[in-house]
Amino acid sequence: MPIEDQREREDLGRTLKALRLAQGLTLCETSDRSGVARATICTWENGTHSPSGAALDAVLSTLRADPGLRSRLLLLATPRYAQDALRTTHLGAPVHAGQLLRAMRLRREMAQGQLALDLGVGQAHVARWEAGDLQIPADLQESALILLGASEIEKQAFVSIGLRTDPFEARSLEEGIHGLFQLPHTVQPIVLLAWEAELWRRATEDDRWLPSLLRVVALRANACLMNGELREIAGLANRAMTMAKMTQQWEVATHAFYADRWRRRSKDNWASEAEAMHDWASRLPDSLERAWIMTCHGLALAHLGHQPAAVATTERAIEMAERFGLNREYTSPLDLGEMWLALGEPDRALEALGESVLPSALYLRAMAHFALGEEAPRGLLERARGELGSRSWFHRQKLAEIERTVGRRAAARSSRAPQLSRCA
Repeated sequence: MPIEDQREREDLGRTLKALRLAQGLTLCETSDRSGVARATICTWENGTHSPSGAALDAVLSTLRADPGLRSRLLLLATPRYAQDALRTTHLGAPVHAGQLLRAMRLRREMAQGQLALDLGVGQAHVARWEAGDLQIPADLQESALILLGASEIEKQAFVSIGLRTDPFEARSLEEGIHGLFQLPHTVQPIVLLAWEAELWRRATEDDRWLPSLLRVVALRANACLMNGELREIAGLANRAMTMAKMTQQWEVATHAFYADRWRRRSKDNWASEAEAMHDWASRLPDSLERAWIMTCHGLALAHLGHQPAAVATTERAIEMAERFGLNREYTSPLDLGEMWLALGEPDRALEALGESVLPSALYLRAMAHFALGEEAPRGLLERARGELGSRSWFHRQKLAEIERTVGRRAAARSSRAPQLSRCA
C-alpha cells in the first residue's frame, strides 16, 4: 500500500538522501549496489513515489541503515512487508491493529466466522486483518469495537495503536505494570500489545528503550501462558532472548524464559529442566527473578529424586525471595509443598501447605490427599473449584487435573463394588 501522506513521503525521501550522502554514494552507485533502478531511487528521494518493500530494503542495506531506522522506514513504506521482514530481528515485527482485534475476539471466545458474519464481511477478510495483511477500514473498526463490547481500556489500546498515541498517559512503565496486574488476565494481553506498539516505536529511535520493550515482550509471553496461547510463546521468547543478550538484562527476560520452558516441559525430561533452570539462574543477580528460577530448579531436582539438593535449593530460594521483600508466609508453603509432593512425600507437603487457600495451594493440597490414597475434603474441593475455575487457563488446567483424579478414583471404586458384592 503506497504512502498516502505527501509529507511522510517527503520525510522518507529526505532520510534516504541523507543516508546516501553520509555513505558518500551517488545515485548511480547506490543503484548498482542495490539492484534498484536509479530513476526509482530518485523518485523516492524527491517524494514523488512511495517505495516498495523489497526494493527499499535492498537500498537500506546498501546504505547501511541501522536496525532501528530500517524498521521505521519499512513500516512507514510497506507495513505488510515489514511484518515479515522484521519478524526475526531483535525488535520483532511491529504490532498492528489486527493483533488487538484477535486478542479481543478470543477474550469473548468468539469465532472468526461469527465476527465476520456480524460485520457483514467474509471470514477471509477478518483472517487477513488479524494477520496484518489488510488494514481494518475505519468504519468497521468502530463496528467491531461495538460488537465485541470493548471496554474503555480496550478502546484506548486500539486507538493508541491506530493513531500512534502514547498508551502510558504520562505514567512510567513501572506504574503501568503495577496497574496491569490489577486487571483481569484476559485484558492484560490487549494492554500489553498497545504498550509494545509504543515501545517498539521508541526503541527504533533510541536503543535505551530496549530494556522496556524487552520487559513488555516477556510479560506478553507470560500472558500467553496464562491464557493458553502456547503457540505464541516461542516467537516472543526468541525475541526476548535476543534482546536480553544485547542488553545483558537477563532477569528482565525471565518471564519469557519460564513460559517457554513450561511450553516445552511435556517434551523434555526433568534432567534437562534442572539443567536449564540452573543455567538461567546462574546468569541472574540475586533478585526475585533468581529466587523464582531457583525454586523451579529445586522442583526439577525433586522430580529427579535428589532430595538433599532439592531441599537446599528451595530453602535458599525462599530466603532470597524474603530478602527482596516477598513475604515468607506467602512463598514458603507453596514452594515447599510442591517440592515435597514431587519427592513423593505428600504428608510433608500437607504439613508445609497448612491451611493455605491460595489457588495453587488448594490444588497442591488436593493432590497431596490423593497421593496419600485418601479423598480430598469436600470443602477443599469446592473451594478449589471456585478459585481455580474462575481464573486463567493456566489455573483451570490445575482444576482439570483435580477433576480427572476425582473421576479416576470414582471409577476405581465403582469397579471394586461388584467384586465386593460377589465376595459377600
